[in-house]
Amino acid sequence: MVKQTAAEQYSAWLSSIMTESLARRAARLASLKTPQDVLAWAKDTQEWYRASVGPLVPMAHEPKRIHCGTIRRDGFRVEKWLLEVFPGTFDPINLYVPDKPNTKGVAIVMPEGHSAEGKASKDYQNPCAYFACNGIPALVYDHSGNGERREYWNRVRNESIPGKTPTSEHDRTGDLSTLAGIQPVRWYITEAARMRDFLATFPFAKRENIGITGVSGGGTISRYAAAYLGDFAFCIPVCIVRGEDGIGGGDAEQNCWDAGIRGVAAIDLVACTVPRPAMLVTETAFEETAQSYKRLRQIYDIAGAPAGTTELFGVADEHGYTHPMAEAVYNFIARQYDLPAGDHLAWNHIRLLPDNDTFTGQTGLVQRDRLQVTLAQQIKQLAPKPAGLTRENLPQVLRIADWHRCPVPYAFAGQTGDTVPVTSDTTAQAGELGLLDWAPERPMDWYHGQSYLYRSGQADAARTMLVFGRSLMGLRVRQILDFLEDNRGKVKCLSAADEWAVPLAFACALVRPDLLPQATVRYLPASFRDFFDADLNTTSLGLIVPGLLAYGDMDDVIALSAGRLQVERRVDADGRVVA
Repeated sequence: MVKQTAAEQYSAWLSSIMTESLARRAARLASLKTPQDVLAWAKDTQEWYRASVGPLVPMAHEPKRIHCGTIRRDGFRVEKWLLEVFPGTFDPINLYVPDKPNTKGVAIVMPEGHSAEGKASKDYQNPCAYFACNGIPALVYDHSGNGERREYWNRVRNESIPGKTPTSEHDRTGDLSTLAGIQPVRWYITEAARMRDFLATFPFAKRENIGITGVSGGGTISRYAAAYLGDFAFCIPVCIVRGEDGIGGGDAEQNCWDAGIRGVAAIDLVACTVPRPAMLVTETAFEETAQSYKRLRQIYDIAGAPAGTTELFGVADEHGYTHPMAEAVYNFIARQYDLPAGDHLAWNHIRLLPDNDTFTGQTGLVQRDRLQVTLAQQIKQLAPKPAGLTRENLPQVLRIADWHRCPVPYAFAGQTGDTVPVTSDTTAQAGELGLLDWAPERPMDWYHGQSYLYRSGQADAARTMLVFGRSLMGLRVRQILDFLEDNRGKVKCLSAADEWAVPLAFACALVRPDLLPQATVRYLPASFRDFFDADLNTTSLGLIVPGLLAYGDMDDVIALSAGRLQVERRVDADGRVVA
């Protein structure tokens, strides 16, 4: 029998806790027998989700709005706006206003997915124009990382610094948000709420009849915002909900913290909006999405919701918000509000605007056109004041308080010497302690063009473990503690350098002196807070400790080691020696 690698053992462990989570979910859903059961489950799920995400990002004043121009089209107009979504941070908006709005005040908020073009993309222009031609106003906006809101921009090379896709920017700010203890999606839900409030100020939109739909990552934001806010008129995620096993990681803003502990799958955050209308749209994985829809319909049936309040639409098409999808979505909404059937001939009047015409400014980047507070700056400002790091709360911070052994064994072969080096299990030699790691992969340049830094086994694990209330850093620290307990009295000193110095520093702060008399580290980060301003290509995601800045920083970790941790050099977040 071939021995499993640590990465394979990690995958097996992850699969086992995923299975346990889905079993808890299945048992809970099987207990729903009456409308009252469903409504109680829905309320409980929404309350858990709101508590998990935390409050919306505060705004002490009425959000500022700036009208940036109007473009006339055949049957509708496109109004260009800037809306303040966080203090000093503006999102660009294209608002598609019909010449003849529907009389029910039905309107749509459309969050974007991972689109470099943002609202200029055909996946937003086409459906918004189609909805407007049929009388439904639609608002699409560039949030952080998309379109005019690209934040990490190399002005010399005229390209995004972390990668070609907004996914890399979302993951970058998402990891900073995680370090501050702020679930990344809180920013995106807040934006959706501000957009709904803004849309409701116009006479052609009634607040109670404003719904939300988006494609891909925008579909995720749609269901998250609908579940969190609870009062969107309808929720229509497009090309994103796939099957009953939708508990897992993903891009930072799509990652649902603690969903694995709770036993909440992707479809549950649509179903908990029952009895409000909900529709699933897919371009592939038809059987998996049909599974999700079956569960959605089951919950709605138990609640006594009419059959027409849910619908599934699948079409063999590209990944995007395509013509047949827009038509199906409009007709679903029209049936809910007794609006006229969609005019498919409207496509004859729709022409895509040139990218420049969709811009709210002159340059296509908000940061170039006006003074703009970046999302990274917002995260830094919202990060809570440190409550203090202690030996008692450090296990909770590392998310290992209930672990007596690590579920993934450490790697060690040979004899223990007085000093044992700590390193990656993929490169560890005899006499070296190897911690969970992934073999180097060839840098990716696939259709999203995602930066290798944000797409690796380590990066995915760092995010996925949050779904199950764990942290990759904590897992590695627990491996060190297991090694020391298994080798009592045999180890006089552990040593580590670079990224492996960090888990060793945390382990030294936790372990008793009799198990580890001394530890030596080289190139230890001087401050995690420096990560907010670090070069995007030098910061290792394996160093992210979720919520650490809410308690303290590296100096506090060193202090807890009570003189047993010898630090040869300190470095900034870019790896440059500072002390």
